[in-house]
Amino acid sequence: MRLNPKKCAFGVSLGQFLGQIVNKRGIEPNLLKVEALRDMPDPRTPKDVQVLTGRIAALSRFISRSSDCCEPLYLYMVVTEIVVSAVLLREENSIQQPIFYVSKSLIEAEKRYTLAEKLVLALVTAKWKLRQYFEAHTIIVLTTQPIKAVMSNPDLSGRVTKWAIELRAFDIRYQPRTAQKGQVIADFLVECYPPDKQQENHDEVKEATNLDKA
Repeated sequence: MRLNPKKCAFGVSLGQFLGQIVNKRGIEPNLLKVEALRDMPDPRTPKDVQVLTGRIAALSRFISRSSDCCEPLYLYMVVTEIVVSAVLLREENSIQQPIFYVSKSLIEAEKRYTLAEKLVLALVTAKWKLRQYFEAHTIIVLTTQPIKAVMSNPDLSGRVTKWAIELRAFDIRYQPRTAQKGQVIADFLVECYPPDKQQENHDEVKEATNLDKA
């Protein structure tokens, strides 16, 4: 066996190995990596989120449930003639658990939007109201509608083009909807939306901690 003297240390009480600090107490986090994570500005772009995810991963063994900070979240949406709504869920042990429900009553002009435009509006509304989740997580939109194709259409209306540009700042992915549970929750919440609130320009955000029991 041959050793590189420049990479060897003998008779020391601590040292750096594979990016971590090793001492008589065991393995401890590298303070430089901790400071880099602590001093990192709030992520603004998908690239920033990737950098944040990488730094958290490097310290994951020292952070309790660190994977929760980077796990993807799921979004189901539903629209009616007068309301757009969305429910945000996380997956734990292959079971989707609701986190937040958001809704927006449509003004007269918005009521004349096409179905595709209303769905994009529902997504943008969720982004406005739950921005901290969109910045910290990959958002997987589960839908039967070709929302991504709609936003890529060069013949879009000006408002949809504006929304599409706003949404590009986040890591949003689109998948065909297969599971029905999240959509059932979203539909149920719209059906239970108070009629008096449907008649006015009413926005709502509700923590959905108990919706799974419905």
